[in-house]
Amino acid sequence: MSAEGSAGQTLTRMDAASLPARIAGLREEALRFLASPAGERWRHRAAWFLIVALPVVFRVPRLRRHWAIRLLELAGGAAVLVRLGEAIRDWQPSAG
Repeated sequence: MSAEGSAGQTLTRMDAASLPARIAGLREEALRFLASPAGERWRHRAAWFLIVALPVVFRVPRLRRHWAIRLLELAGGAAVLVRLGEAIRDWQPSAG
């Protein structure tokens, strides 16, 4: 079922009872993809971006003026994002 939104956007209605099952299914699909060879390549690229490229963004003066970069810098976000990149890089799928 779909309904027309006020801005002309199509909205899809989802039964609230089926939402947890849908989320669990999407999680399983994502984990299956990340465990595949293509997922491993994606993990390495995402980790490289978070570990190497993102800290460079924090050093570009023009980008540092953006409110989101300033907020992340204030919150110590660069270090958190680098740690996230390391976690993505080092993640190994569990057998099962």
